[in-house]
Amino acid sequence: MRRGVAYAIVGAAVVIGVGGVAGAATVCKKRSGVLLFRAASCKKKETAVQLADLGVTGPKGDTGTAGADGADGSPGGMRAWAHVAANTTTPIAALNVTGVTHPQAGVYCLTPAAGIDANQGPALVSPDAGQSTSTSLVTWVEFPVFHCPAGTFEVRTQDLTGTASNAVGFVFAVP
Repeated sequence: MRRGVAYAIVGAAVVIGVGGVAGAATVCKKRSGVLLFRAASCKKKETAVQLADLGVTGPKGDTGTAGADGADGSPGGMRAWAHVAANTTTPIAALNVTGVTHPQAGVYCLTPAAGIDANQGPALVSPDAGQSTSTSLVTWVEFPVFHCPAGTFEVRTQDLTGTASNAVGFVFAVP
């Protein structure tokens, strides 16, 4: 019989909670687990129960006002890049790379434009088969520079045997 009473109270809580008939009513839980309604607050040995804890939700509320626009993000894309064909010092295309030198086999030094610090990595490079004169080629950015002047980026090129190679075209980028 008590179980039937508890279900009846929960059922009433659902009706009142959703319908809003008794907006000021409080659902209280006794130590025995029985739920009941109080016109005001629960008694000392009772605990207030939120209808949401019973799985009851009310009707959808009004849409709130739009918030303020957020700050602009940092610009996307690359800060600097160069597309360099094998064994040349003139880039096919470039952005914020002001010069390319080729001091020895397998070594290219790229000079960045003002505002791009070669000491603040990262830099990326990838071989370009379309601008290379051989296959099975490797590229990487040497950091810190070893064969190039300070303030430049050093790109190293070689074949798969580990031999420095001038046969490697590459695309270089500074994100």
